[in-house]
Amino acid sequence: MTSRYHRFTKEDAETFLPKDPVVNKHTEKTTRIPLDPKFPEAGAYCTEEQLAYTLRYVYPSIFCCSQLLVGQKSLIAYTTAGLFGTGDRDPHHLGAGHVHYEGPPGTGKTYLGTTPRRIFSCDFGRIQCVADTIPSDILGSRVIDFETNDNAEMAQLVGDDPSEFMRAARFIAREIGKGNQQKYYRLIKGPAFSDITLYDEANRMPERSQSAMLEPMSEDQITLFGETIPVSVFAILTTNPHETGSVVPFGKALRDRLMFSIYAEGFKAKDYAEILKRTQHAEDIELPVLGTMKNVITARRYFHHNIAISDENRLFIGAILERIKSPWLFPGMMRRFADDPKTALLYKLFSGREREGQISGAVEGRGATHLEGAARMLAVFNYRTYVTRDDIIKVLPPVCAHRMDFAPSLLAQYMYEKNIMLRSKGNRALASDIIKAASIDAERATDTDGT
Repeated sequence: MTSRYHRFTKEDAETFLPKDPVVNKHTEKTTRIPLDPKFPEAGAYCTEEQLAYTLRYVYPSIFCCSQLLVGQKSLIAYTTAGLFGTGDRDPHHLGAGHVHYEGPPGTGKTYLGTTPRRIFSCDFGRIQCVADTIPSDILGSRVIDFETNDNAEMAQLVGDDPSEFMRAARFIAREIGKGNQQKYYRLIKGPAFSDITLYDEANRMPERSQSAMLEPMSEDQITLFGETIPVSVFAILTTNPHETGSVVPFGKALRDRLMFSIYAEGFKAKDYAEILKRTQHAEDIELPVLGTMKNVITARRYFHHNIAISDENRLFIGAILERIKSPWLFPGMMRRFADDPKTALLYKLFSGREREGQISGAVEGRGATHLEGAARMLAVFNYRTYVTRDDIIKVLPPVCAHRMDFAPSLLAQYMYEKNIMLRSKGNRALASDIIKAASIDAERATDTDGT
C-alpha cells in the first residue's frame, strides 16, 4: 500500500471491504458488508492505508455489531472508537481506549461486550464481578507445580502421606530463599492477560480489586510476584446504576483510565419487535472474522501517527479543560450560566463563597490524551485526515463527564431542579451543562486570541 494521498471514489472504496459475508444459516441468506453510508459523495481524500484500515476493520466492526445488537448505536460506535483509538500513551506503548457501559439490565451491555471476540481472532477474558472478587481473580496467581521434572525431589518429599506436606513446604521455603522460586511455581494467568477483557457488573467488586485493573489498563503490563509481563488489553466494563446493594462506586483512578463512559438507553416499540425477531434464530447468525488483534494494533498506531491535529486545536482542548475545572474564573462562562434559565442555579452556586469546593474532580492530563484519541477516531469515521473542532466538541461528554466529581449539595440541588432520580444520570447531566458552556466560551476565547 502507498502512503501518498489520493481521492478515492465509491467504486475504489468498495474494493477494500471484506469479502466474507454475514451468514444467516436459518434463512440461508448471505449479506456482504456494504459500503459505509457516510462515505463522502465526492470521495475520500486520504492515503490508501487509512482507507484500507477504515473499510477493512473499523466500519465492518460497527456493521457486524449492529447485526447482533438492536439500537444502542452510540455504544457500538464508541466501543469501536475505543478499540481502534489511542487511550493511554507513553514512550513504551499506545494503549486502547477502554469503555464503560452503564444502564439497566437487558439493554445489551454484556452482549455487546462479548461481540468483538466474534469478529476478531483474539484471546477473550471475562470476569463476573462480585463483592468478594479479589485481585488474583483478575490478574492470576502462582501455584506449586508438582508435575515438572525439576520438581521430582519435592514430589517425592510429599508422596502419598499428607503429614509430609510441612516437610515439603520447608524445602520450598529454603529454595525460594536461594532465588529458585520460578523452578517450583507455575503462573495461572487471569482474565486481565487477555486481548479483550470484559468486567461484567464491575461496580460490585471492592476497591482493592479495582486497583488490580489499573496497571494493565494504563501501562499494558502486569507485575506479579516481582515479574513484569507485557500485555495488550482492551477493557470493557459494565455497571447497573439501579443496583444499590453490595456496590462500590468506581474510584477516581479507575474512572480516569476509561476513555468513554456511555449510558445504554432503553428500547422503543419497534426495538422490542426487532429483538424478538433477531433472537428467534440468533444462534444461526455467523459473523465474518475481520482480522486479528495484531491488525487492530497496527491500525491504532497508524491512526495515532497519521490523523493530524493542529496546535490550535490542542490549545482549544486545553482551554475547554481549564474552564471545566474552574468555571467561576471565566466571566464568559458565568454570563452564559446566568443567561440560560436551565443553568441559572449553576451561576448562583458558582458565585458563592464556597465555589472552590463545588467541583472536586475534573479532567487532567490522561483525560486530555483520551480526548485527543477520541477526536482522531471521529475524524476516521468521517474519512478525514485531520481533527476539527466539531470532532472535539462531539466527544467531550462521553470522554469527560465521568471524570468530574461534584459537591453533594450541588448535585442534589441540580437533580431536584431537573427532576432526575439516578445519581449517575444527574452527574452526567450536570457535567454536560458545564462542558457545553466551557466549549462555547473556549471557542470564543481562542478565536479572539487569533488562534
